[in-house]
Amino acid sequence: MTNELYLIETVHIDLRGPERIDILLSHLEPDYVSVEYDLRRAQQADLFKLGIQNPVFLEHTARSFERLFRGSNPETVREYIGIADFEYFGAKDYCEDNQVRLGLFDNLDVENHLAELQDPNSKKHKDLVEIMSMTPRALQRKVDHIYSGELPEVPKDELLKLEQRDEYSARVLRNLQRQINGRIVHIGGMIHTRGPQYNLYDRLKSLSPKRIKLSEADKL
Repeated sequence: MTNELYLIETVHIDLRGPERIDILLSHLEPDYVSVEYDLRRAQQADLFKLGIQNPVFLEHTARSFERLFRGSNPETVREYIGIADFEYFGAKDYCEDNQVRLGLFDNLDVENHLAELQDPNSKKHKDLVEIMSMTPRALQRKVDHIYSGELPEVPKDELLKLEQRDEYSARVLRNLQRQINGRIVHIGGMIHTRGPQYNLYDRLKSLSPKRIKLSEADKL
């Protein structure tokens, strides 16, 4: 069987993400799936998903989010909480249902990332406030506009961080392609495959990877 590498490109705030990732994975029928996550983040996501099954915990989480990101639209916040970590859960469910191996790898500095999100003076915080102030419909229109080709501007100080993560992911994917005979699908943010940095796609061109935007699921 010929080795194939697919890069599914996502927007992390895609409210239609769960259904779209299910459609694409079912269509591609991969032999191995990897996600832009590490084991610690995956474990945290599992605990969070379990927690929000409790309506009291869900409401507490939503209100805490609204206090932190003032001006958020309550309906959007609750929809966003419901789809949080959809890339990981979509991949995990597919792999469990089809007895396919799941790979988790990323070297994101999670503590620093969360600290920036919670800092009212940071660009990440302000961007999230702007996004969460939208209605769910307006947010989805913004997401689909990003898929159509207009990526958000990346601050210069973020480019090096992105390159470091992309270099790490490219190294792991190259090793995987040597080890696995079949179709590998890697799921990650669109900024890692189309961003202005020396990105993941650029680093893997010699392997002839195929990029697929998550929104392509709407055509299937």
